Amino acid sequence: MAGGKGERMGGREKPLVTLKGKPLIDYVIAALINSSRIGHIYISVTPRTPKTWRYIGNKYRDESRVSAIMTPGTGYHEDTGHSVEKLALFRPFLIISSDIPLVRSETIDDIVRKYEITGAEALSVRLDCSCVPQEIRVDTILIDHGIENIPAAINIIDGRHMNRYQQEHVYIISDRLLAVNINYLQDLSACDSIMSESSLSR
Repeated sequence: MAGGKGERMGGREKPLVTLKGKPLIDYVIAALINSSRIGHIYISVTPRTPKTWRYIGNKYRDESRVSAIMTPGTGYHEDTGHSVEKLALFRPFLIISSDIPLVRSETIDDIVRKYEITGAEALSVRLDCSCVPQEIRVDTILIDHGIENIPAAINIIDGRHMNRYQQEHVYIISDRLLAVNINYLQDLSACDSIMSESSLSR
């Protein structure tokens, strides 16, 4: 998903905000491409992210597994539904935000395996609050299974059941890198520091 307003980023298109000279969305796409459990990668953009639309078309024009789809920009659920109908995604698929640059392909593979094991219609990935770096600002805290957690910006849903509530399994994991969600400009410096500490060079 790469079609937000970017209000907390000073109006900049968040997918193209750079981290160590590289757009945030490139980190996420790289993790998806290197995942053994992901097929085609659709970048959902909106009229609010025209530069991202053009960037994907140019940067990934020779990558057969990556393409962009324009959605109305009326809301997360509405745009997801639009994508399902337009792409005929009448099967389970993973949704991931473009602002979690430290996500790893191994983590994505683990999430897909967990979904297959549970047998649930949908999977919501959450992060144990204890693993969230202090430098990262948290806006929403939930409690599931007695554990304080935050949404990880990764979900799996079944495109066959978009017209109703889907039975959901909440998967809480501890992953300090996945907890780095870039919502504010100050999050970039925290992410840069964590990348250096973790010797990440993607």
